Amino acid sequence: MLLWLASALSACGQVQYFDNFEQFSSGTTLSDGYIYSPSSGPAGALAKISRRATTTVTMTNVAGSIRALWYCPVNSDTSAFNDYRAIFATPQSNQVLSLTWQLRVDASKPGTVGGVVVQLPLADTDESTVIAFNDSGQIYAVTNVFTSLSDLVTIGSWTSLVATIMTNQMIMNYPARTITLSVNGNLIATVPMRPDLTNYVDHITFEFVEDTAYGSAGNTFALDEIKVGLASLQPTLGPFEWAKRVASTVNQDTELSIGMTLDSQGNVYERGGSTARTTLVAWFCPIGAREDSTFS
Repeated sequence: MLLWLASALSACGQVQYFDNFEQFSSGTTLSDGYIYSPSSGPAGALAKISRRATTTVTMTNVAGSIRALWYCPVNSDTSAFNDYRAIFATPQSNQVLSLTWQLRVDASKPGTVGGVVVQLPLADTDESTVIAFNDSGQIYAVTNVFTSLSDLVTIGSWTSLVATIMTNQMIMNYPARTITLSVNGNLIATVPMRPDLTNYVDHITFEFVEDTAYGSAGNTFALDEIKVGLASLQPTLGPFEWAKRVASTVNQDTELSIGMTLDSQGNVYERGGSTARTTLVAWFCPIGAREDSTFS
């Protein structure tokens, strides 16, 4: 009987970048222009911090983990940016890449424009936004050449997750020219990749935008667990559907296989059984508790 175990979020082959900030002590502040090699990631990868004079970047213990806390008051300085740049160990060309990261946004600011954006390299050696978590609670995508705020396309909302740790995944399928975003294991959207993005990717940037020109109000963000790797081996199906697909196979003893997978919270999903009937079992196992549910 075949036993298949796979995780949609952790099965990230050939990791090109990983930073969990655990090399820093809580209370450490990072200056503008600071460059370091994340000790949790592969050799050759680098992180670069850029920040405005009024912004502070402090390593802080939030929810049991050291995270980079970006305190970003509103500012009109257009000569500087609040950026975290993840520079890969090895540049990638025309690959399917997975970016995962944890994000906490301190407050929702209705009626304002600002927040944290994910930027990818453009063909002209610059970079620009593809996904944005707006201070007002919207999740935006940019699917065309960005010229103004009217180019932002609403694809979801994070309002119900304010001041919580969001675990996000962005699949960048360069051969298919698509971007897929999920938050806490829930699919938000798959959108076309903007046409001015280059297929040659050597870094990804998180920018924290709090500008008077956009009507921003300032906010505080926590960033953690930033990982980039090849995604060609990652299942794109939901947990039950992935297990179901595996369970549809037959082994050398003509027995139906059992499919098993994990979600981002560590829940285990199993699908399989004999030729007579199929049983679907789900185990939900939070720390310190036990609960089993069986559906036949």
